[in-house]
Formats: sequence, C-alpha cells, structure tokens
Amino acid sequence: MTVQNDYRQNTNVVQINVDEKAPFVVFMSVIITLTHILIGAIAFNAIFFANIFDIRSSFEQHVYLCVIGYILLMSQAVLSMNPYASWAKVLSYENKKMIHWLMQILGSVLAIAGSIVKLVDGVPNFRSAHGILG
Repeated sequence: MTVQNDYRQNTNVVQINVDEKAPFVVFMSVIITLTHILIGAIAFNAIFFANIFDIRSSFEQHVYLCVIGYILLMSQAVLSMNPYASWAKVLSYENKKMIHWLMQILGSVLAIAGSIVKLVDGVPNFRSAHGILG
C-alpha cells in the first residue's frame, strides 16, 4: 500500500511515496504513539495534582488553563504537521497548516489567560524558577 502526501513549498509540489511496511514508518508510528502517551500522562498528572489540594482559588484555574493551552493544544499543534501523525495523516497540507495555526493561537490564548489569572490573584509567586520563568 502506498501513501502519497503533497507538501507545497512556494509553488513546487513534492510528492513523497512511502511504503507502509517500511521500518522507518513503523519507527515513526511508535514514536508518535509514545509522544501521545507522554503528553496525556503529563496532562493527567498536572490536573490530578491540582485537584488533590483543597485550594479553590486561582491555582486550579491557572493549572487547567496552562495545561490545556501549553501541553495539550500547543504540543498537538506541533504534531499535526508531522506526516506520520495518525489523526492528521489524511489531511491536506493546507488543512494541516490551518489546524496548526488555530491550535497554536487557542493554546496561546489559554496559556496567557492562565498566567493572567495567577498574576491577578495578588499572591507574589516570583520566588521560584517556575514563578520567574513561567
């Protein structure tokens, strides 16, 4: 079985023919799967630990917004441009670009909102590396 992906750069069209049973494709599929598992594990752990504490303040909002923005949306936006990413494999290059930009913008808006929520809280948190660098 042959998969053809069209990638447009300027006005040139480059066609890549990849045999599905090629070792490289299998390797990339394993790497993409591991990446998705790790992204999910990191997001789950962050949200889980945010809910352990009985703190009902801007802390939880900060964690939710930043995890969804930075970890879930922005990392998936980067993976959407990968020709071996399973969910984006069937999309054209133009659709991948549009989805990539939409996910990046939405992820950035959520991450900035999460940072603003923490800054508006009034509790100074600029004593740790995370508080200073973000």
